[in-house]
Amino acid sequence: MKNIYMIDCTVSYQCDPNPCMPEQVRDAFKGTDIIVQVRIGPDLDIDIPLLERLISPDLRLIISIAYEQNGMQERYDRITGLLADSL
Repeated sequence: MKNIYMIDCTVSYQCDPNPCMPEQVRDAFKGTDIIVQVRIGPDLDIDIPLLERLISPDLRLIISIAYEQNGMQERYDRITGLLADSL
């Protein structure tokens, strides 16, 4: 994929009725210089297992959490902890 530096996709049914499979995204882009931005919904109990299947130390990853004011800091902290644990 010449000249691509970033992709945007979703791995969550909360954001898209036809999301990408986390393993396919991970395997296609790990070890490349392409940044992967994934969108997830506000219910992390649903989406944390998907992120666990996606995260890889050699994947350049941005996680975009659907905004919902209540509990936003808690969601941010959970994802930050998940990423830290995966390194």
